[in-house]
Amino acid sequence: MPMDVKIRYEGGLRFTMQARDHECIIDMPEAKGGTDKGPIPPEMIAGALGACVGIFIAQYCQMVGLPTEGLAVDTEFEYDDSDKPTIMTDIRVKVTLPAGIPEERLDAIQKVANTCIVHKTLLEALQMEIALVQPESE
Repeated sequence: MPMDVKIRYEGGLRFTMQARDHECIIDMPEAKGGTDKGPIPPEMIAGALGACVGIFIAQYCQMVGLPTEGLAVDTEFEYDDSDKPTIMTDIRVKVTLPAGIPEERLDAIQKVANTCIVHKTLLEALQMEIALVQPESE
């Protein structure tokens, strides 16, 4: 099932991303020529990964009757700019589990976290194509 996300140029280095009925501004810091009105693209990737892991864990906890209050996910990453283009490296995800999660559930929660769509895509299934299209003449 194809999902459609549209990104539109707003000026400077700012873009608006629209997914279904939701909008998000993507921008660069002022020091890089942007207006700092939104996260930079790599932060969006790290945020999508963290949110995906969190959603999968929350769904599992809800399904088996475990608490979800206090669940938190933090991500961090580094850049490797030794070769161009620069890439994100060493993406780390830290999940703070809710209080009261039994020890015997930790392996299952780890497996659930590892099956998050963004995590699996970044590790295994990424196929990408960038097509350039000229605007139609009026």
